[in-house]
Amino acid sequence: MKIGLRYLALESAGLLCATSAWAEPARKNSYGVWSKAIFADTSTVDDGSVRFIFVAGMVAEDPDDGHIQFKGDFAGQCRMAYRKIHDALQAQYASMNDIVRTTAYLTDMRDKDAYQKCQREAMGTAEMPPPTLLGVSSLAWPGMLVEVEVTAITPRKKTSAP
Repeated sequence: MKIGLRYLALESAGLLCATSAWAEPARKNSYGVWSKAIFADTSTVDDGSVRFIFVAGMVAEDPDDGHIQFKGDFAGQCRMAYRKIHDALQAQYASMNDIVRTTAYLTDMRDKDAYQKCQREAMGTAEMPPPTLLGVSSLAWPGMLVEVEVTAITPRKKTSAP
């Protein structure tokens, strides 16, 4: 049986009895159509009480063939990235309200104000999560201007009615 750090911390704090069993969190990756051989779009970890949803960096790649959309149009690329984040969260029974952290990468920091406007619009009425905004010299493919990754946390998905 694998023993995790959480188990060791609880045991050392005297919070576990000798018969307690540590259950490893359930992990599941979800893949896009064209990217399934390259990377997962999301990774979900369910620890029994909450689900952590890690959304990979989303960019303006066409979900079907990977071609870059909105070349030279920062606002269009940003809106598409956030639309893909919305869809990825929805597929995991989560919403923009569940986002607890964002990290964005811009190839030109002069687009910072446009990014912040795009983020506010994409988040709608959801509370703004803690952000990290980084300027980078390039992203994975030529023509990409912005990449956004998020982490969300939701209550454990119920499998039956109360």
